[in-house]
Amino acid sequence: MNGMNIFYKSYFSVLFFVILMVPVLISCSQGDDVTAIRELIADGVQLAEQKNISDLMDLGTDSFVALPGELDKRTAKAHLWRMFRYYDQFNIMYPQPVVLLNKPGKATVSFPFLVLRKGQFKNSLKQFYEEPEKWLREAGKNADLYNLDLEMVKEGRSWKIHRAILDRIT
Repeated sequence: MNGMNIFYKSYFSVLFFVILMVPVLISCSQGDDVTAIRELIADGVQLAEQKNISDLMDLGTDSFVALPGELDKRTAKAHLWRMFRYYDQFNIMYPQPVVLLNKPGKATVSFPFLVLRKGQFKNSLKQFYEEPEKWLREAGKNADLYNLDLEMVKEGRSWKIHRAILDRIT
């Protein structure tokens, strides 16, 4: 009988541990996905600033669509090329993106951004990276703002952009 009590105590200890750890593991996994998505966005910004359109477009799925206009990858490339020529040398500034993990393997991301020609104000915005509302107010004083909404899907271990929706704020 004593052996049976030890078995049940061990069983319940393991069960209790599993019940406590599952939410922690799920939370860690979601945190990893949010971090991976934010890193992908940072990589995309760096590629855009380098005018590396080919690698930038590789961040999208094969069925990538940009809105407004229902632009496929080929057409979106042409629009990016024109924008890069217009701005010449530029920096992209944005606050921390809001990432929502919807269903397994699907996420939505939203963040405002602005494109600054080299030499325009940028240091004053860095202090508001983690405060999007303050970032918007400060940036709106000196530049035209845009909002980017992304629908993302996980392909294997990597996140890809399935749909990008660009709206002008000011």
